[in-house]
Amino acid sequence: MKQFALWISLFLAGVLTACVTASPETPEPQQGQTAATQASNPTESNFGNCANHAQLSIAYIKDGDIWLWVEGTGRRQLTTDGDARDLRISDDGCRVAYAREVANPNYDPSEPDEYDLRLRELEELWMVFSDGTGQQQLASVEQFPRPHDDYQTPGVWQVREDGFMDTTLYHFMWQSGGVKVAFSTAAAFDGPGPFPHQDVYLVDTETLEFTPLLPVGRGGNFVFSPDGAQLAFAAADRIGVLNVDGSDLRDSLFSFAPILTYTEGRYYPHLYWTQTGDLVFALPPVDALAELFLPEGPSSDTILWYLPLDGAPAFEAGAIQTAPLVGWVTVTFSPDLGRIAYLRSMGQPQLYQAPPRELVIALSNGSQESASFSYPQILFGDWAPDNQRFIYSYEEDGLHFVISNVDGDLHLPVDMPSLPQVYSSVLNWVSDDVIALSLAVAGGTELYLIRPNQGVELLDTLGNTHVWTIDATH
Repeated sequence: MKQFALWISLFLAGVLTACVTASPETPEPQQGQTAATQASNPTESNFGNCANHAQLSIAYIKDGDIWLWVEGTGRRQLTTDGDARDLRISDDGCRVAYAREVANPNYDPSEPDEYDLRLRELEELWMVFSDGTGQQQLASVEQFPRPHDDYQTPGVWQVREDGFMDTTLYHFMWQSGGVKVAFSTAAAFDGPGPFPHQDVYLVDTETLEFTPLLPVGRGGNFVFSPDGAQLAFAAADRIGVLNVDGSDLRDSLFSFAPILTYTEGRYYPHLYWTQTGDLVFALPPVDALAELFLPEGPSSDTILWYLPLDGAPAFEAGAIQTAPLVGWVTVTFSPDLGRIAYLRSMGQPQLYQAPPRELVIALSNGSQESASFSYPQILFGDWAPDNQRFIYSYEEDGLHFVISNVDGDLHLPVDMPSLPQVYSSVLNWVSDDVIALSLAVAGGTELYLIRPNQGVELLDTLGNTHVWTIDATH
């Protein structure tokens, strides 16, 4: 399962793309130690062998409920509570993990608003089977950490006089080919953010065993290895890896200077696993937005790193010139890691204004540029599973999507229906012949299926649903 996002939001002068100590009353299990959840025994599914196993399946949120579309079967509603906020579908398509909004048990409505930074709602982790049965809590907000304000979460101030911060679900993903879900948490308060706790937990969706893997401040944004046996994680200044049973922790395999973002948010490099069990990633220059504020200053390279996990040192595989951070993504590797797509600035930047950009396709070490494309506000969308084709967008009298290939000799415009103003979008090239596209437009969100050389199908209208709350497997 893969998912890459295409973001389009307001940025500077133009439109571009846009977790663990327990509470004082509850002893915290140590790293790698398994603890039972507070939930009851897991609910059995009557779905048998999972009728949509290995079929193209797209899970999405509509009006706060989980829906599932299966090729050849159609769509079905899985939940009816109206409080789902994010989701991930398992590799076999049989389970959907999701973030469920619940009342904040620490919220006190009697407190004066000017002193109350607590949120009325938090998010916790739930699951439902692909037939709509087995709706089950996987991790509750009561199990999440509430670090005291002496834990230095960057940018987070004391929330209340007791000094403890509320915590909400932040990031979660399925184990590759497995039935476990890893997740992390973040500080929750009414203010700018989010501020990840940089923790990692693991929960088994069959036994409900809850295993803390990395405490607050020791983890980061994570990704499973292809065999599901390891987790690699990236903090704002280091990269590490550990086994999913909590053993063989190497929390500082690679260290780097934090990237300046000129916002409250921190930059975490996106990690890619190779089939041989190593890591590749791209690191922008420390001052990644310098050309917007210091247009006369020297430009710096984005470094393409290769990190072996056999004890050998990391090495620079290549260097490229990338545009300032767009949607927090600098470089997107193809599924086989053989090629990269990235945006490069064109012309002389102006103060506080992003220069025009071009989309560049090259080998994964940055050499042998095979294609480049220059359109207004161009953005890379997603790679096809065949590693040859990809989709990108640009804005010129409306939003346009184009399918091309690594040689640049394919130009296949997507014949989209006439759309009102598009605020943001997410693309997921699901299978060789299907691309899922979610568009936030005036009046709500729309979910489309793009079939190259065949046409575009409106799959569903989702109401006021965030565009990123779709996921697919095949």
